[in-house]
Amino acid sequence: MARRARKISRSGMYHIILSGNNKPLFKSNDDKNVFLNLIGELCDGNVREIYAYCLLDNECSLLVKSKDISAFMKSLQIRYASFYNSQYAEKGRLFKDRFKSICIETDEEFAENLRYIHQYPEIKGEVSDFRDFEYSSFDEYNDEALICDTDYINKMGKFDFNSFHNVESGIKMKKRVVVEEEEAKKLVYEFTGGKDIMKLQERNEILVRLKEKGLSVRQIARLTGINRGPVFNAKIPEEKKMEIFLL
Repeated sequence: MARRARKISRSGMYHIILSGNNKPLFKSNDDKNVFLNLIGELCDGNVREIYAYCLLDNECSLLVKSKDISAFMKSLQIRYASFYNSQYAEKGRLFKDRFKSICIETDEEFAENLRYIHQYPEIKGEVSDFRDFEYSSFDEYNDEALICDTDYINKMGKFDFNSFHNVESGIKMKKRVVVEEEEAKKLVYEFTGGKDIMKLQERNEILVRLKEKGLSVRQIARLTGINRGPVFNAKIPEEKKMEIFLL
């Protein structure tokens, strides 16, 4: 049976979904960085743009603009698969079937798909708060934009990016307690005693306690100088929990 022709977006914008072919698309954070770098190389700011992304281990979502989406995705998939197969000495198909594409024709569709992509890690249960997920473009809209065109959304007029993301999109959103910067600095000082956290044996426990106090992963990383990955993954081992309990 012939494959159905892909629908073409009049605006050139698409929500793209890629899945692994019975294997993870990304085996490490380094793989995700390579994938994002490839997207950055392919987006030239004119014919091709990226507005949002979310990279889980076995799937990824992109919000992109391209005059020829099939050519864009073919180039991205070939280049990444070549890296992946060389890196892990693997053969065969890396991607499952054809990539899925959803046409984006209106500003409303653009905004809703942007929000859904950012909230997706929480929808999938990867994190309890999507704002703490490391490999999505959410932070590019609040901090420095690395590969995304974050200006496009401003063309929609008055738009509160963070309030917009508090609205439900497939999940019931929890109201996030925001710890003000001065309070966050005081808590970091209190837990570290003003010492370099990297030199403290109890570094992991301190990171966990700071998260329990409501500091975001991004805040903790900025105030301690530790990368977001270790901050996000910080946990107290069960035996250590018992030690703390007995004290």
